[in-house]
Amino acid sequence: MLGVVAAVLLVAGSIGLSADTAAAQKRITMKGGQIRGAYNRWTSAYAIFLTKEMDGIQVSSESSTGASENVRSVNSGAVKLALTFSSESYLGARGLAHY
Repeated sequence: MLGVVAAVLLVAGSIGLSADTAAAQKRITMKGGQIRGAYNRWTSAYAIFLTKEMDGIQVSSESSTGASENVRSVNSGAVKLALTFSSESYLGARGLAHY
């Protein structure tokens, strides 16, 4: 679990959620997966954890249809964080496949 949390925090840092951003960014939405699915449970837990750990930022979890939608949502700027497969992240970051 600690490794997964570290990975989420690493992603948060890499997209610009620093202490400087905290003052400007008050609410962040994180895409998960289908209601009652594993992704949704994980992102709900991450949202609670990140909200407690990052002063001035409230993270909320939102359901989605899955990894593909999550990548598209991050790429479009609709959300700042999302849980996805590494293969989906790789393709999405390069604008390949259906992203």
